[in-house]
Amino acid sequence: MARRHQITAAVVAVGLLWAASFVLSVARVNSVNRSPGWVTAAATDDDYPTLAGIWREIDADATGLVIGDRLIQFGDSSLTGVGAAEFQYLALMEADRSNREARVVIERAGTRQELVVPVRSQPIYWPFLIASPILFLVAIVLLLRGPPTSGVRFLAASLLAGALQVSTFYPGLPALTIASWCVLSAAGLLWTPLTILAFLHLPDEARLSSRWHLVWPWLFAIRGPLTMSSTIGIPLDVEFASRWAGPSTLALIAVIIVIFTRNYRRSSLAGRRQLRWVAFGVYAATVPALIAWAAIALNVELKIVYFSVLIAASMAIFPVTVMAAILLDDFLDIDRLIGAAATLNLVAAVAAVVGFVLLPRAGAALGQTIGLGEAPGQALVAVGAALAIAPTWRRLRPKIDKVFFAERHMVELGMGELVSSLSQATDPQALLSQVADDLERLFRPRVLAIYLRDGEDFRMLAARGAAIPPALSCRSPISDLLDGGPVRVQAWLAQSGDQLEAADRAALDTLEAHILVPVARGGHGQALLAMGEKQSGDVYTPTDLALLSAVGANLATELERFGREQVLEEARTMHAALKRYVPGAIAAQIEKGADLEPGERDVTVLFVDIRGYTQYSEGRGASEIFSTVNEYTGMVSDQVSKAGGAVVEFNGDGMMVVFGAPVALEHKEKAAISCALAIVGEMPELDLEPGVTLQVGVGVATGAAFVGNIRAVDRDIWSAIGNTTNLAARLQSMTRELSASVVVDAETWSKGRHQHLPFAQHRGVRVRGRSEPRDLWSLPLGPSV
Repeated sequence: MARRHQITAAVVAVGLLWAASFVLSVARVNSVNRSPGWVTAAATDDDYPTLAGIWREIDADATGLVIGDRLIQFGDSSLTGVGAAEFQYLALMEADRSNREARVVIERAGTRQELVVPVRSQPIYWPFLIASPILFLVAIVLLLRGPPTSGVRFLAASLLAGALQVSTFYPGLPALTIASWCVLSAAGLLWTPLTILAFLHLPDEARLSSRWHLVWPWLFAIRGPLTMSSTIGIPLDVEFASRWAGPSTLALIAVIIVIFTRNYRRSSLAGRRQLRWVAFGVYAATVPALIAWAAIALNVELKIVYFSVLIAASMAIFPVTVMAAILLDDFLDIDRLIGAAATLNLVAAVAAVVGFVLLPRAGAALGQTIGLGEAPGQALVAVGAALAIAPTWRRLRPKIDKVFFAERHMVELGMGELVSSLSQATDPQALLSQVADDLERLFRPRVLAIYLRDGEDFRMLAARGAAIPPALSCRSPISDLLDGGPVRVQAWLAQSGDQLEAADRAALDTLEAHILVPVARGGHGQALLAMGEKQSGDVYTPTDLALLSAVGANLATELERFGREQVLEEARTMHAALKRYVPGAIAAQIEKGADLEPGERDVTVLFVDIRGYTQYSEGRGASEIFSTVNEYTGMVSDQVSKAGGAVVEFNGDGMMVVFGAPVALEHKEKAAISCALAIVGEMPELDLEPGVTLQVGVGVATGAAFVGNIRAVDRDIWSAIGNTTNLAARLQSMTRELSASVVVDAETWSKGRHQHLPFAQHRGVRVRGRSEPRDLWSLPLGPSV
């Protein structure tokens, strides 16, 4: 919390500084003056500075100055003993007072003479003042809405430094001139190292976190003085700064390319998508600048205002694409943007070659052949080339996508094959299985379910994933989704969450659906497709949603082909295989007449699973496996009962336990940890074959959950659903990553800790599905199997 307050205070301070700089810059934008050149400092206190160079944008002939002139006086200011920085300051003050021209006394070849030197520059800075607030606002949005990672903080700090650099142009009053130089110096020193640090830490999963990687980027702080000296003349020699500004820029580009390549190779698909957004931003920001510099290199007449507009556009584009990478990576399909840009570049390059090299010759030859002359022939060739661009682009685009984005290309191809093959299904069961299998193969979601509207409930038709999703109520706002297009669940919950019943919200939390796709035809919805997070961690792009929408529409058509009653009959047959036993603790409460109405309760949830169960089962008969599972479930149930918990779900070798419901338990956290330890300790005592010892992984989490009678499939069950349940299940799966037998969350540990046990703390652990890092505690594994 203290660190957050420090960050907030720093942002407020920088924000006030930027606002002051921006307002002063706007006030001075049309009257920015500067000295005619830079000088070599006076050798002694009695000597005078020597003119070392004249700024490129100033007409040297108009000034009458010659490099090597000794400068005796500038306006009313004597230059005796003046250094390079002091000369710039005095020259700016005099330029501001005289506005258009200043009187300069020089000494050339031993003779003193007086010159009238023009000092007012053109108003070229207003485009930069457009880019500055964009840089600043994006930085603030990232700090307020972005994930609290080091990469995002470094990136926001880099953008803030950039915003200050391009808005600090307010020489005039002495104090403001000095303040301007100080702000420029500080921002220049910070910008490059912060930019490198941001690249080192993006995405968070691939960050380089050693202390050395926090130090060496500051070697590039020299770029600040180099840049400032090449434009203002201080603090370094201008010739030196101009000589090394280019190499330092090339070194910076090389370093960023190396970092980017390394992080890209180490990132997941979601992280790579972020980096592609960043790369696209660099590309889009570079194009305007390259156009400007190319125009200058080719001696194309380019007004300085247009040059400034192009450079300012470069600075404004990059932060917007970076914000998309961090916050809006599912807003547009970045792969399509890159594919379109790459295709456009290739077509443009070919068109340029044709236009400058082949077109004149081909046009002249055509004109002579048809007898119309050279100019009409060239016009005809140009029209033909223009007409060929569009079809060439359309044909080239899929080929480029296939090369650079093979995975996305395969998804689009597979979805097309899925849609075309739906009509071949001979019964509803085969149709639904085909859809579920193909979607699971192409997108690899953690959970997938198809629901059919049946009276007051959505009845599950097909499911893939570790958990059986509960039924959803047709009376909730969820039913409204059937009349629209695909919906991102988190965005929809932010808008409609208040209208959801607690049971429906908890059901969606347990289902962990990321998107909901209506299975509808002609605006009439009859079913719903729910898909969870991709196992790769990648996002569902707009292209994915469009493809899924097409599948939903075609699936609706095929379901109508079989008839609603036949589909429901298939669903009821499948549901018969999904019935569960009522847990003993719940049955006891029912016998007592206890109230099991659903509601939100604070509970501790425990998940336990046999480690290596699949490997143990290989080569063993069904009766032997059944006997082992009976021994295991009996032991776990006995320990849960002793600790005051309730076993509410069996799933093969996995079990879910709740402490604090249906019966309130005062020290539920401590009871859950004690139960976990007892289960781990009892596993070696199970009556198994000689030489075989099984281990378990236990995850425990505490928090709010929706508990009670919940409508699921074709009956009411008693369970606990919601985020706390999901967290406990994920902590159980993390026992393998942490080489632990028990993993508990911070809340459970703080209230139920066992000081005498060797639990190890893990700070800032990333838990799948959670945006904030969490502190966890783990008990190391015992002896191996």
